[in-house]
Amino acid sequence: MKKDIIKVVAATAISMGVFGVAFVSVNNFALASAIEGTQRIHPMESQTISVASQTPQLSRIVVGDPQTSESTSTIRFESGSRTSIMPGAEPSANAISADAAAEIGKQYILDVLGVDIDGKAIHMMYSAHPSMTRTFWRGIVTEQQDSYLNNALYDFALDAVSGQRVNISNHNRVMPYMPEEVLNALNEFFQDRNRFDEQIALRTGQPPAQLDGYIQTARDFAERHFSATEVVSVEFVNSNALRFGFDEHRNLAAIGHQLVFTATDSTGRVAYLAIDQETHELIWLFTESNDIVPGFNYVGTEPGRG
Repeated sequence: MKKDIIKVVAATAISMGVFGVAFVSVNNFALASAIEGTQRIHPMESQTISVASQTPQLSRIVVGDPQTSESTSTIRFESGSRTSIMPGAEPSANAISADAAAEIGKQYILDVLGVDIDGKAIHMMYSAHPSMTRTFWRGIVTEQQDSYLNNALYDFALDAVSGQRVNISNHNRVMPYMPEEVLNALNEFFQDRNRFDEQIALRTGQPPAQLDGYIQTARDFAERHFSATEVVSVEFVNSNALRFGFDEHRNLAAIGHQLVFTATDSTGRVAYLAIDQETHELIWLFTESNDIVPGFNYVGTEPGRG
């Protein structure tokens, strides 16, 4: 289980490219405590993939006209001024189009999160990496006037050829608001490598007393994701901190938790998903760890098959 969770973090962070920095920052807080030991996770420090020369194709797709009830889509490609850690950013000949992927993503968000994103913008990126057995279309949803950097409302990933659902996140829950003084204290605390045991203790929570209800909630979300297959099992993994604040002694304290589960469908594909313990909302659901090339080594002089 430890190794599997590390694979979720490492694979998703690498293949998310320019989206990965925020993802890794969150998941150093959110996923590390799901490891039931003392292995350290420093994904950005251990990666050796060049970020210097890749220029992804980015699309902006406005889904739905807020002035009408008719759902329409427009698309424009933005000039390549951004970089990505993902090689092979040009979509392959057999990939579905960016606008088709955006429409699938829109329905994915509606089905799983119950949110209609008409009137929002979807920023699309084609993702290919040698560590993965498939390529992906990734979408970040923002308000129309926003860029995708630091303004995400939701994100999703699809198989670039088949359109199969892969990942989904609710950024309203992934990055909950915390005051600046709390964020500064967290940053200082988690940068101190001599306090690793304290860091794990702060991030780790206890399972709720009424776990069965949360397991059913996790199953419901997994069934919405695995829309074409049956969910055969759901297992609780861990509880870890989602929001932080100060206690009465001005010490950092966890004031909200996410519950992490695995859900397996009838094909053997495993989803990792997290639910807000207080609100029962889905925070994220990832299945990308199923798509890692067997034996791929993320840590070393050069990444590749180990």
